[in-house]
Amino acid sequence: MKHAICYVSNANKDLSQQQIKSLLDFCQESNEQLSIKGILLYSEGNFFQILEGEKEVVLPVFHKIQKDSRHFGLIQIMGQDIAEGAFDGYKADILEDSKHSFQVPKKYIDVLHGMSPEAKRPMERMLENFIATR
Repeated sequence: MKHAICYVSNANKDLSQQQIKSLLDFCQESNEQLSIKGILLYSEGNFFQILEGEKEVVLPVFHKIQKDSRHFGLIQIMGQDIAEGAFDGYKADILEDSKHSFQVPKKYIDVLHGMSPEAKRPMERMLENFIATR
């Protein structure tokens, strides 16, 4: 059974930009090895992540994330079983500081390529909201 989880959290203020970049690189590699698909974005002290994959893989990863001291204030937006996967891959990135741009960059929309139109639009809205609140 496939499962999807979406959350936002605040980065620990002691994390350097290099540590954040290393964390994103590690997540990209680790999630690809585990066949987890989705997206992880960092912007101005906040994380936004969607994890999607086999439930027995995704849940233990999420439990580790919940206990990770590199962030706090985790709010789970969604956690549910899904009939089929929507993401074509996994993308982890730092959003560039562009306070006047509230449009979701194409490279993040492309990750949503495999979604049905009904599911894709709400995910695009979540990404838009994350970017707009920076």
